[in-house]
Amino acid sequence: MILLICLIAFAAVLLFPSGAFAEECFDGIIEKAEAGDRVSQYNLGVMYYLGEKLPRDFEKAFGWFEKAAAQGHPAAMNFLGVICDFGYLTGRDADGAREYYEKAVALGSETALFNLASHYLGGKDREPDYTKAFEYLERSALKGYARAQFNLASLYYKGDGVERDPGKAFEWFEKAALQGHLSSQLKTAHMLADGEGVERDPLAALEWYERAAEEDESVSLTCAGIYYYEGEFVKRDPARAFGYFERAALQGDWFALFGIALMYYEGDSVDADIVQAVALARIGMGINEEQFTEAYDKFRRELPEEMQAAVAERAREFEARMAAECGRVRSLAAQRKVYDKKIEWQPLE
Repeated sequence: MILLICLIAFAAVLLFPSGAFAEECFDGIIEKAEAGDRVSQYNLGVMYYLGEKLPRDFEKAFGWFEKAAAQGHPAAMNFLGVICDFGYLTGRDADGAREYYEKAVALGSETALFNLASHYLGGKDREPDYTKAFEYLERSALKGYARAQFNLASLYYKGDGVERDPGKAFEWFEKAALQGHLSSQLKTAHMLADGEGVERDPLAALEWYERAAEEDESVSLTCAGIYYYEGEFVKRDPARAFGYFERAALQGDWFALFGIALMYYEGDSVDADIVQAVALARIGMGINEEQFTEAYDKFRRELPEEMQAAVAERAREFEARMAAECGRVRSLAAQRKVYDKKIEWQPLE
């Protein structure tokens, strides 16, 4: 199965503000829901689903979504599909999920359209159906969903469910990239750098690498660092390269970690520091031993005996920085993306 499934979006427009429901909205909602108001039934289901104002309870959420869905509420049908898809009650129910998604799509739910497309991309308990995935992804992509555009581009790139077409893949990657989709920005940069599906343009590729690097995308940080370290397409700027490499290294990118270790060893844009070089190479041995063994052995041979005790402490300090940076980046990644602002959704846990 190709690795292109993004997290499924599971809500249409929520009628309450995400994160905090206004008291005036909460007051009386149970009475209205019990009286048969489908909007209140849907919102009550959302509250139980998210644990807003009420204890999180998927069974009660499902029940209220069912009531709203029975009255033709498309977003409630979409939620029912998600609950079945992810097995939040009694195990995964792929057939039930698909049925709910299809009903929601028939009533105009754009979020369910994307979810149905993602459903056909397959999962742990089912084989993908790329032909149907392509059909629904194309419809969703044409409506402007960046994640659908990325997945559609991936199908074109791999030739899954459609004839392989790098040119069309690039077009869709770029559309999603322009909406701020990080994986699409990285893929757009790679294709421009390699001249795959588009005329080769290393400088345009660098622009995309740096754009994604602004959002702390680790591979893009490393690639941008390589540009400035090598100086083939831009003026060599080792200090700028070091900055990019260090940010990527703090996220565990072995290539970037190797880069700053070497720069400390050579004193390239930073003061030469053999202790730091050995400490970083030591960390790298735990990430990619094959790539670091030769450098680690070389650096250690040149390390004065009286400095050896400092290596472990330096390694611990850098690892603590890595843990903090990875936590920060994960927190940012969990926040709502720019390309999702036009629809209300919450990332699945």
